[in-house]
Amino acid sequence: MTVQAFAGKASTQVSFVSSGKGWYKTASLKFRADKTRTTIAFYNTFYHAKVHDFGHMCRPVIDDVSLVHVKK
Repeated sequence: MTVQAFAGKASTQVSFVSSGKGWYKTASLKFRADKTRTTIAFYNTFYHAKVHDFGHMCRPVIDDVSLVHVKK
């Protein structure tokens, strides 16, 4: 499974193999907000689940996202 994160002009991919036992993997993405507003997006390719389709609930979940301002 792979989750991609995009912010400004930066991006990263985080890949992992699920064993179905529920675990997590942390990642970080450093970026510079070069405009007044910067879009931050998360995308997981090929893992689309439907609310009423419990047979396909295994997919990456993004949780506990933090944005931290770092002074120069």
